[in-house]
Amino acid sequence: MNANELPEELRRKAAKLQQYAMYRFPREAGQKTLRFINLNFRAQGYAGNGYTAWKDNIRKTTILIRKGHLRRSIKSDPQPGQMRVYTDLPYSRVHNRGFNGTVNVRAHTRRSFEAIKVGTGRYTKSGNERMRTVHKETGNYTVAAHTRKMNIPKRQFMPETEADAPNLINSIRRDVVDFIKQLFP
Repeated sequence: MNANELPEELRRKAAKLQQYAMYRFPREAGQKTLRFINLNFRAQGYAGNGYTAWKDNIRKTTILIRKGHLRRSIKSDPQPGQMRVYTDLPYSRVHNRGFNGTVNVRAHTRRSFEAIKVGTGRYTKSGNERMRTVHKETGNYTVAAHTRKMNIPKRQFMPETEADAPNLINSIRRDVVDFIKQLFP
């Protein structure tokens, strides 16, 4: 390359860098962030600044995953020059930050059930009829409006600031540096 070709080469590389910063980088950073959040769900803890395990739940099952709504609700929205990771569920902020306070519970109707044994029409070898349990509604009653104290522990799965996940930021930074080194060898 001679001196006359240098300005054109720099313009071409600047256009590639701008294309990367506007379109490719936000998409790749969003995908990397979603993988980081999924890793937190799999590990049952937060791997931001070292690993912090989530506090066990009462059921002794997987934490924050019963049907997977919260995990599936996390989306990445890459836009030109920026990337946003978000979730639409109202309870996601409470789980991510924790909550300790009083909540108002509205008046509602509660149903009560009774377990009844019913014959199936099939018999055992000894001649006894096989039974199955059926739950029958026995009534309704109204619960008055009241307040309830709640203490939901913090189980962070999603970074809120750059300081929350330095290893994620460093990983994204390494990708940017690798692209720049590839562009300007």
